[in-house]
Amino acid sequence: MKKIAKIFWVLFFTCSAIVLISLLAGFWEVSGSIQPFLLPIMAVALFLELTSQKSAQSIVISFGCKDKLHLLCTFILYTLGCLFLNSKGKDGFVESMVFFLFGHLAYLLFFLRMLPELRTKMVLWYVVALLVPAVVIPMSFDQPLKLSIVIGVYIFVLLLLALEGYATLLLSDSIERIDDDDDPDSWNENDALHRAGSFILFGALLFMASDFIMVIRYLFGIGFKFDMAVVLLLYLAAHVQMAKAVLGLQSRFCMFTNVRKK
Repeated sequence: MKKIAKIFWVLFFTCSAIVLISLLAGFWEVSGSIQPFLLPIMAVALFLELTSQKSAQSIVISFGCKDKLHLLCTFILYTLGCLFLNSKGKDGFVESMVFFLFGHLAYLLFFLRMLPELRTKMVLWYVVALLVPAVVIPMSFDQPLKLSIVIGVYIFVLLLLALEGYATLLLSDSIERIDDDDDPDSWNENDALHRAGSFILFGALLFMASDFIMVIRYLFGIGFKFDMAVVLLLYLAAHVQMAKAVLGLQSRFCMFTNVRKK
């Protein structure tokens, strides 16, 4: 199963490279026809790897059916956002933005469910504090109220996702770099938490950068050469980070949990 997962990961990165090269070369039809398949391919690779992930240290307990369904819905939301953006361009920007927003929210809720330690009063105070930029920043845009509300919620969700990653790093008792080892079977609990927090944080920051460039391009008409290639590169890199976080968290359950309700 793991070998099949690697095949799909290779297929994902190969197709991503083709799409990026097509954007750089100006072949928009080629990139537009392949791009909607990128996340479904990644989803297959991720689910296959989740199924094959093992640990010899304890009873293997993988994510339950609800968790996997949640992940599936997350990928569906992002794919719908890509379809709207590719098919309608600027006319479908708001619709695609809403789908991307719900995709970000789905990631946020998934990781929150997997990390019950984050449900503390201290984290709640940080959540309340993040409401300030989520309200102030959209007010500086000369846009209709409904769109400003969507942008505000969008900013708030991405800030929460970044906070989730940073708080997970703090839970691991270290925000310093640890030895780079991609074999989950060799991780201890701090390793698993640290990697999950790092991946969530960097993924959220990459989403922010990607979405910022896209908002500036579609709402204000400010762009630069190869801007959509940069947006896609940041967007795909963010998903890779999130996929690594998902795999790391399942490793944590595999290694350190003996009983979990499915």
